[in-house]
Amino acid sequence: MPMQVKETIRAGMIATSVMTAFSYAVSGMAGKNFKEPVLLSLFVKRLTTKQPKLLDASGWPLHYTLGCLWAGVYALWTKRLLREPSFRHNLLFGCFSGTLGVVIWRALFQHHPDPPKTDRQQFYRQLFVAHLLFTWSL
Repeated sequence: MPMQVKETIRAGMIATSVMTAFSYAVSGMAGKNFKEPVLLSLFVKRLTTKQPKLLDASGWPLHYTLGCLWAGVYALWTKRLLREPSFRHNLLFGCFSGTLGVVIWRALFQHHPDPPKTDRQQFYRQLFVAHLLFTWSL
């Protein structure tokens, strides 16, 4: 595997961990479920009548895979458009990431036949901030 791919995966794993730790902290403080891997697992489990134990953890690999892919998008963006990312560029990419994340999660909640219960407006706000932290952790 080329070194650049390994570095991107490593950066994606770290940034996803930072983002997830933030979401877990906000969940604990608010007493609500804003934990992306847990919510993703619930979305997956509720799509089938069969409930194998394996689906309980399905959100974790999904969340980290998406984080690594998004780190790859960031790497391509910085390589193609920027010589060196700045605070301003990271802020713009973080805002874009946060907005896209909210749009995707909102669509998941709206179109899923049995979405998990959570305070969606609070979830979206913390999700936006979590994506800023993700970008700054890359």
